[in-house]
Amino acid sequence: MQSRKILSAVAVLLLIVLLPCLGLGRSCDRASIGADFGLLGDLVFENDIEASIAARVRVSDEFALKLPVTAVFGYESVFLDTGIMLVYYPFGTGPFVSLSLLHFGFETRQRLLDDRIVSLNEVTLGWTWNFTSSWFLEAELTVRDPSGTFEDQYEMIRGAFSGYGTFRLRLLAGWNFLRRPDDGQD
Repeated sequence: MQSRKILSAVAVLLLIVLLPCLGLGRSCDRASIGADFGLLGDLVFENDIEASIAARVRVSDEFALKLPVTAVFGYESVFLDTGIMLVYYPFGTGPFVSLSLLHFGFETRQRLLDDRIVSLNEVTLGWTWNFTSSWFLEAELTVRDPSGTFEDQYEMIRGAFSGYGTFRLRLLAGWNFLRRPDDGQD
C-alpha cells in the first residue's frame, strides 16, 4: 500500500514537470533526459553506491524544471530521493544553479530510518557543455540542506547510509530528445 502511494507521488511529480512544456507550445525550447553517475571519489571512499537519472523540461533558454531520481544503494536497504528542481541557466548554457522546489526521500527494503518519508532540500552549482544540439555533459556540485532546515532528517539518513554526504560531485551525460527546430523565429 505504501509503495503505491510513493509511485503515485512520483507520477504526479513527473506530470507537474512535463505539463509546462505541453502548455507553452513553441516557446518551449527543448526537453531532455539524462543519466548521471557518481564520480570515482564517491565510489572509492564510501560504502554506498549512488546512481541517478533525471528528466528535465526547458521552459525557456534560461529556465528548466528537472525531476531527478537518485538511488543510494547500501548493504541492507536502498534510499530513493526525488523532487522538482528549478534550474537557472543565466547564459542559456555554461554555468547554472539549481534549487529544490519540492524534495523528499524514502527508503525501500529494510526499515533503517525512523521516518518513512523525509523532507529534503538541495542547491546545485554546475556547468553545461553542449557537444551537439542533442548531447550535453554537466558537472555538478550539490550541497544538501545548505540552510540546515532538515538537519535531523539528514543525520538520520547518514546514520543508515554513510555515503549520503553533505556535498556531492556528479557528472551528468544527457540527451535532448525533444528539441524545437531553430527556424529563426521567436
